[in-house]
Amino acid sequence: MKKITKSDKLRKIKSIDKWRTTYLVASIFSISFLLYGSAARASYGIYFNNNTANKVNYRSFLKLNKQNAICSGLDPHYYHAYSGIANPYQKVKLFDIDYGKGMSKGKLFCLQSHFTIQSKNNPSSATTTARISGASVGSEIKSVSLTINKQDYPLFASKPYPHPVALAQLNNLKLGGDSNYSFYAAAIHYFFSDQSTNEIDYVLSLPQTRFFRSNHDNQLAIGTYNVQLWPFYANSSMRMNEAKMRAQLIPLNLTHYDVVVLEELMDKKYRDTVNTLMKRDYPYQYGPTMDYAPLSGGTVIYSHWPILKKDSIIYQDCNKLDCGAAKGALYIKIKKGNTVYNIFGTHLQATEGASTAAADRAARDQQFIQLRQFIKKQKINKNQAVVIAGDLNIDYQACFLNKDCGEYQKTIQSVDKNYPRWNNINTVPFGSDPSKNLMNTDPNGEMEDYVLPVSIGYLVPTTQQSHIRVIREPAIPLMYDGGLQVFHNPFGDLDLSDHFMLESILSFPSVKKQ
Repeated sequence: MKKITKSDKLRKIKSIDKWRTTYLVASIFSISFLLYGSAARASYGIYFNNNTANKVNYRSFLKLNKQNAICSGLDPHYYHAYSGIANPYQKVKLFDIDYGKGMSKGKLFCLQSHFTIQSKNNPSSATTTARISGASVGSEIKSVSLTINKQDYPLFASKPYPHPVALAQLNNLKLGGDSNYSFYAAAIHYFFSDQSTNEIDYVLSLPQTRFFRSNHDNQLAIGTYNVQLWPFYANSSMRMNEAKMRAQLIPLNLTHYDVVVLEELMDKKYRDTVNTLMKRDYPYQYGPTMDYAPLSGGTVIYSHWPILKKDSIIYQDCNKLDCGAAKGALYIKIKKGNTVYNIFGTHLQATEGASTAAADRAARDQQFIQLRQFIKKQKINKNQAVVIAGDLNIDYQACFLNKDCGEYQKTIQSVDKNYPRWNNINTVPFGSDPSKNLMNTDPNGEMEDYVLPVSIGYLVPTTQQSHIRVIREPAIPLMYDGGLQVFHNPFGDLDLSDHFMLESILSFPSVKKQ
C-alpha cells in the first residue's frame, strides 16, 4: 500500500503501454497457435444453459430406433453422453461427439437429452433431439427439435452459414405452472475451424423477478453493477466477451430504478455508449473520478431524479495494479418528491491474489476510512437517508460461510450493524461466481457488491430487501460467438458482466424536516 503521487501515475502510464505491447505480441502468437491446431478440433459439443432459478435434471443418450432404423447406433468410443443436475443459472455439457469417426455416409444419428425441471409448482419435462447425418467427410446437422407434452417444436435445420451463429427461439412455453419460459437453440461455428458446426447450445430461460421504482417518496429502488468494460488490452487477463455489444445491452436491462451505480466503466467509448443509452431513464449522471492515472475510476452514478448537489474524492491509498486507476468516491444528493437521498458510489481496492492480499486489504481499509470522512464532510442532516452503493471488494460470504469476519466487521458493520442478506441467497449465493458466470475467472465465488445504508448517525431504513439479478442476453446471436477465442473466451457466454447485479428496495420513515 502506498500514497499516490503524480510521478507514480506517470510511471504507471509507461507500465500500461508495455502491457499493451505484450498483449499484441500474445495475440499474434495465440492466433498462429489456433490456425495450427484448428484442424485437430474435430468434435461436436452440445451444451445446456439453465437460465432459470430452478434446478434441472438432465439425461443424455443416443436414441435408437430398431424397428425402422431411422436412428442409427454409434460406437461408444466416438461419443460421450452426460447426465446430472444443472443448478440455477449454470451451463453444463450434454454431449461430446467425434466429428467424423463412426458416422457412416447416409446414416442418421439422434442425440437426445431429457430435462426435468424441479419447480415449486409442478415438475415438468422437455426433450431435445439433434439429428446428425454422416457424410463422405465428417458429418452435418440435419435438424434440431424440442418436445414438450408430446408436441414437437422444430428449431432449425441448417448449419450456421454465412454467419457464425444460427439461433432459433421459442417463447411463451408452458412448463409446470408457468407459461413464460423461453427456449433457445444455437448452432455455433468456431473461428478458424474447418467444420461447419462446432457447438450446439440449448438455453432454457425464465424471466427473473426484479425490483422497480415506486411512486412512494420514502422508497428508494437502487442497483449496483460492476460491468467490466475495459480497454481492449484487458483481454490479456479478462474475458471481455463482446464488450461493444454488452455496452449496448447493459442499459436496456437497467431501466426503472431510482438510482443505478455502475463500476468498471473504464473504456471511454464504451462509457459514452452506456451514458447515452442510460439517459433515456436516467437523465442525471455523475462520474467518473479522474486525475493523472492512466484510467479513470470507472464508477458512474445514474439518477432518475435531479441532482441537487454533487462532490467527489480520489482515494490516496492503493496497491499494485489498482494504482493505475483513479479510484475514489462519488456523491450525489437527490430529492424524490419530498424525500432527500444522499448516494455515495464507489469501487474499493481489489484483491489481486494471495501474495498481495494483506497489502490490498490495508489499502482498502484506508479507502473505507477516507470514504467515511468524505461522508462526514458533506454535513448531511441526521434525518436524511445516506446510502453507499458499489463494489466494495469485501466478501460478505467470507464472514458468513468461512467465519472470516474481521474485515466485514471493521467496515460494513461500522456503518450498518444489521446489514441484511439478499432474498435469493440460496439460489444465487455469490454475485461473482465462476460456477455460473462464464465471464468470471476467479477461483472461488464471492459477494463483494453492496447497497449499504449508513444507519449509524443517519436515517435508518424501516426495511431493506435486496436481490441478485442474473443479467444475460440469450436472444442475441452475437453473444454466442466466442470470436477469435484468443484468450479462451467461451462460446455461448451470455453474461453481460463477470458480476451479477445487486438491486435493493429501501423504505425509510417519513420525516417532516429534511
